Amino acid sequence: MVSIDQYFKQYPILRSPLSYHFFEIDFDNTYPNKETVFYVKWPMVAKKIITFAKQKKDAYIKSLLDDYKAIQSDDLDEIFALRVLPLLFNTVNIKTKKVGLHWRPSKIESLNGFIIFVKESSDVQSVLEERQRKLASFKLTTQPVPVVVCKQIDSIESCYVSINTELLKVDTLLKAVDITFKACHVLNAEYSKECDAAWTFLQKYIYDIHTKFDRNYISVNALMSDLGNA
Repeated sequence: MVSIDQYFKQYPILRSPLSYHFFEIDFDNTYPNKETVFYVKWPMVAKKIITFAKQKKDAYIKSLLDDYKAIQSDDLDEIFALRVLPLLFNTVNIKTKKVGLHWRPSKIESLNGFIIFVKESSDVQSVLEERQRKLASFKLTTQPVPVVVCKQIDSIESCYVSINTELLKVDTLLKAVDITFKACHVLNAEYSKECDAAWTFLQKYIYDIHTKFDRNYISVNALMSDLGNA
């Protein structure tokens, strides 16, 4: 299997600022009629997820809900639902490539691995490098991940998709999530290990894509059942 790094070396055009369009085109050719499915389904699903999250007693979820209530804006439902999503799944042991070592990510690691939030644009590179070092300590590689610069979720300054060593700027957080998902499939990349369940949920419930390689998560199946049809 060709690695992400090899893809970028083989196709230098992927290093261009608008290279995410190639991921969109390739994905759309592989999965016809799914090019806008995330943008169409997510607004309604987001409301369901927030309703579901309010029923949970998890301390981290409660903290995020308190922040959400303080802002008091229905316009942020789609963003907040993405923020809380990884916390709705149980964390699991990850088999690393380091002999005899397993990693069970914490809730916070799962949360921060799904979408990376930083307060200052000057911090983006250092945060990504620190994450890369941590994964490397388990002999794991970094996978495509959305990056958001904001001090509060109601004042997003910029959004990116981090792939390999490239940082691709996009217009919105939803765009960053959609491009990250499509890039994983186009590049045959794995989802970020610490939040694999959250991406698997999006794959099955939103994009309605099912493959023989999918990991079966009880918590993902349970959430899909609780939410009903997308």
